[in-house]
Amino acid sequence: MRSMTVLAIPLENTAPAADPAQRLELSVRTSGSVTVVSVAGRLDWATCPALAAELETLHERAAAVAVDLRDVLECDALGVSVLVAAHAACAVAAVPFAVVAPSAPVRRLLHRIGIETLFTVTERAADRPGR
Repeated sequence: MRSMTVLAIPLENTAPAADPAQRLELSVRTSGSVTVVSVAGRLDWATCPALAAELETLHERAAAVAVDLRDVLECDALGVSVLVAAHAACAVAAVPFAVVAPSAPVRRLLHRIGIETLFTVTERAADRPGR
């Protein structure tokens, strides 16, 4: 079964930004037993609520959760906190959680704040989290 939701969230109350760095795009799909949330653009204070809303109850209906961050151009501490909260919710529900192919800015931030080993990191969404 495959499903997809795509959201584009402009940072201002104007027409959608032409620059992908000025918005957040989320897509959700199922790959085997893994629900994959792909994130593209900026993950910061203005866009994190959309990702948080998408991840908030995912652990209740997914066998495993993977968040694909390969197309994240920028990430701040709030973006990391959304990932940590999703990871914690999945852990409580015994649902495997993984970060897929974090972009260089995400890897640097995870390393800088010292939590790069908190998440299972895979390079492909098809790799089942927690294996």
